[in-house]
Formats: sequence, structure tokens, C-alpha cells
Amino acid sequence: MKIYKESGLKNWDILKAATINGSKFYNIEDAGEVKENFQANLVLLDSNPISDLENITKIGGVMINGKWNSDKFIQKQLNTLKKKNIK
Repeated sequence: MKIYKESGLKNWDILKAATINGSKFYNIEDAGEVKENFQANLVLLDSNPISDLENITKIGGVMINGKWNSDKFIQKQLNTLKKKNIK
């Protein structure tokens, strides 16, 4: 995304390339947008990435297959994985 930004693309166009256009490229007709009867996988951000692309790192939670996973839950799971991989 940083490369796209450096090339002069606007934030909306970068986000569109990563979501809507990505689904179209792979001929996935029911993904890439928040829309009725579309797949329910999405990332909820705490801040608007259109105003600042760095806001994509401010994740509030993730919806995967209709199940909500808060940022706190995700961090707890990541910490558990880190502890298991310590040698």
C-alpha cells in the first residue's frame, strides 16, 4: 500500500484495489464489499483509513465467518502463540 501511496494513488483507490478490485480480479462475486448476501469477513478499524492510510493498523476487531473477534481477543491469542513458540 505504501508503494501505491508513493506513486500518487489516493487512499480510497488504494483501499478499493485491496478489496473490491481484488475480489473482481479473482472472479469472487460475493466478496469485497459490505453488502447483503456477501461473505461476512471484514476488519473493523478504529480510525478512518481514507483520511490516513496508516489507520489500517488500528484494528478494533475482525469478523470471520459471522463470528466477531475483538482486538483484545486477537491480542490474547497472539500472545498465547508467542509463548508456545519460545524456545
